[in-house]
Amino acid sequence: INQCGSTYILELPGTFTVLLLALQDALGFLPKELYPVLFKAAFMDKRTLSLQLLVNTWPFPHCERALIREKPNKYCIQMVISGVVTYLIKLLENRRVLKDALQINSYNALRLRCRDFRAEELSIASTVGLLEFLDPVGVRQVDLRFNNLGLSGLRVVLPHLTKFTNLASLKLPYSNVDVRRLTVGMEGSLQYFANQLSRLRCLKELNLGSSRLSGKLRLLLGDLQSPLESLELAFCYLLPNDLAYLSQSLHTPALKKLDLSGNNLSDCLLQPFQGLLMEAAPTLLHLDIMECRMMDTHLNVLLPAICRCSRLRYLGVFGNPISAKGLKNLLHKTVGLLDLKLVIYPYPVDCYGDDLPCPTRISCQETRNGACPLLLPLACQRSLSCTVLQWASADCLTCPGASQPERSTWESLADSTLSGCLCSLFGRD
Repeated sequence: INQCGSTYILELPGTFTVLLLALQDALGFLPKELYPVLFKAAFMDKRTLSLQLLVNTWPFPHCERALIREKPNKYCIQMVISGVVTYLIKLLENRRVLKDALQINSYNALRLRCRDFRAEELSIASTVGLLEFLDPVGVRQVDLRFNNLGLSGLRVVLPHLTKFTNLASLKLPYSNVDVRRLTVGMEGSLQYFANQLSRLRCLKELNLGSSRLSGKLRLLLGDLQSPLESLELAFCYLLPNDLAYLSQSLHTPALKKLDLSGNNLSDCLLQPFQGLLMEAAPTLLHLDIMECRMMDTHLNVLLPAICRCSRLRYLGVFGNPISAKGLKNLLHKTVGLLDLKLVIYPYPVDCYGDDLPCPTRISCQETRNGACPLLLPLACQRSLSCTVLQWASADCLTCPGASQPERSTWESLADSTLSGCLCSLFGRD
């Protein structure tokens, strides 16, 4: 199959040549008996675009699986899968087809099993409608975000979640819950929320980020039947009694991931958080304390507890006003955490001028170069893993001194093996 503009020519040696104008439109008029021939020719000749177009309009219940097994090719298979996904998306836009495909005892040729369900910016009615389609036994994760549910919306949605008997992960960030100004009716809805959570007996992961839960953690988590392994409470306006409860709860000894980003750990939460870290240290793998207003003095108080987290793999301290001296101290103290693979650091406050919103190239270069002797042991101590250190700030994407600010880029490097100074990762010799 050769392409010239919108013209596609299929050449089958010793057989025939078919001229297809605007292939995507022409396929709908071809006899279906030609599809296997076209598919084989495109697959054998690695014409990936044509493969995807063929699969999009495939008229048979099965694809050419024998050919795929006999002559496997990574890029061709990727295009076949992409075509299947496109076909399914178009098919499932029909609500009746979707409902039928998700039924447990469906006789439809398309039978789906949903394990992870995620919905963004859906109305309450649409969310409930989709949840009703799902197999109560098969669903393991539900992620409802940016849906602005509020307590009244959660009261409608939660009964549909309790039917999922194997639900292990529930994520409800940005649900617009604010307990700081509760009315009498809202108190009842909050209690109902807690009661419904307690019915999720297999729950291991909970994300209530960006809900204002001040003073209500005991109410919400106190009746859960099993300990949580992941708890995300970013920007939840927590109070000291919340962290005091958490440090003594059944959840803390089992915690592997804890996210308290956006809570002010520089003031009255500092000591309760230190106690919480000490309790969670034996199991904690992932700790996020970004944008918590911590300065050098607060970080120094927490360092003994952080260093006790011997299994820690990820540490996020981005967005805290820490100096270069404070960062060097943190680097030095955490060298002993041999499992630590990814650390997200802020730009040191030394990099910021009095009237500059973003670090300057010169000051950042000097600070990075000064830290390198401390970074080197982190890279060289390990033979099978490494630590990737990300310098980041809220303005990184536009900062002229920033190097590779996107976290996803660095996460892709986290399993690499380094043999030299980390300056190479910042593009410097």
